[in-house]
Amino acid sequence: MTRAAATSTHMRPIFDIMYEQKIIENRMFSLCLGKNGGYFQIGGYDSSSHLTQNVQWVPLISNDPYAYRIALQGININGHFMQGTTIFDVGVIDSGTTFTYVPDRLFNIMRDHFDWFCMLDPANHCKGKRIHNGNDNIICFHYDELKYPMGPKDYFLSYPILSFQVMTLSRKGT
Repeated sequence: MTRAAATSTHMRPIFDIMYEQKIIENRMFSLCLGKNGGYFQIGGYDSSSHLTQNVQWVPLISNDPYAYRIALQGININGHFMQGTTIFDVGVIDSGTTFTYVPDRLFNIMRDHFDWFCMLDPANHCKGKRIHNGNDNIICFHYDELKYPMGPKDYFLSYPILSFQVMTLSRKGT
């Protein structure tokens, strides 16, 4: 997206417009990341579905009003800290895509650790067939519905979990 497109009136964040029109009280959004889903809320948050009352707030880096940028401290894969990831100190939150875009150097670190995880236990890790299309900068796996008649949960649980260490502000929920 170009800078000009991002600053046009119709591309402004919805919570900015709702706040200006006094539809919501707070100029904020919350993204609840859960183990089995999550939700996106505008103008505040509802703690009734929280598993714990400890809410982690991640402050946005305020130098760009049209990108949701946060400070990163590193990246883990299944609890294993990936060396070399501390140099990537800014992340962008995009709740509207299933793709992850990262710099080539970070992608190489992540791919190496991902491959390491898959090779640790080939029978139980990364259960899908890896698709090689000649581009080493893309990692894709094929999901076979016939192998998982009860749904894709076991398939997805066979893959590593990436966790991003972010600068947080802890606050008790109300």
